Amino acid sequence: MQQIININERLKKYGTDKISHSKRTFYEHLIATGDLLKEWGCDENVCLAGYFHSFYGTEGVANTLYIFNFADREKLQYEVGEKAEYLVFLYCIAKNRKAYYEKIERGNDLYLTNRLTNEKIFIEKQVLVDLICLDIANFIEEFERQPLVDQPLTKWIAPFWFRNYYIKRNYKWLAYVPHKAQEIIKSKFKIDTFFLI
Repeated sequence: MQQIININERLKKYGTDKISHSKRTFYEHLIATGDLLKEWGCDENVCLAGYFHSFYGTEGVANTLYIFNFADREKLQYEVGEKAEYLVFLYCIAKNRKAYYEKIERGNDLYLTNRLTNEKIFIEKQVLVDLICLDIANFIEEFERQPLVDQPLTKWIAPFWFRNYYIKRNYKWLAYVPHKAQEIIKSKFKIDTFFLI
């Protein structure tokens, strides 16, 4: 992973360490998300995208938490390359990211909806898998920092919340993510205790 160098300096250059995010800094969240993807053995471009995954702002926080506007895509392409930047762009521009998980078995008819224009953006299956990895890493990183995460009640409720809210009962996507990610998700959210589709 030769390109993943000086990530700390590159993120701090844009003031991410001065921005608050979920009781820590935006910088810490980005680093932890990218490190998860790296730990899972994801492709280099996916890992790079993880370190910058919400640089354009995502649905729900687009007006309050972002570094670049979509008009500045060349700046991020300079930092991470075109392939990684394209993943960041898709991740940030997508409307209803949870729909990723329901699209995985649709064959060639895979698309995201541009949250600004409502236009369809057609993508390949591997790109969708990469976006799912980004989203799951983002979710797990944030989940680990929630209050009372280690308390018995939280551990009991978490699997129900993850199943019924976050991915809407569709686990077919799980077979496509790296093995290490599969094991973490199965263990943390007790997926094996449910009736899987």
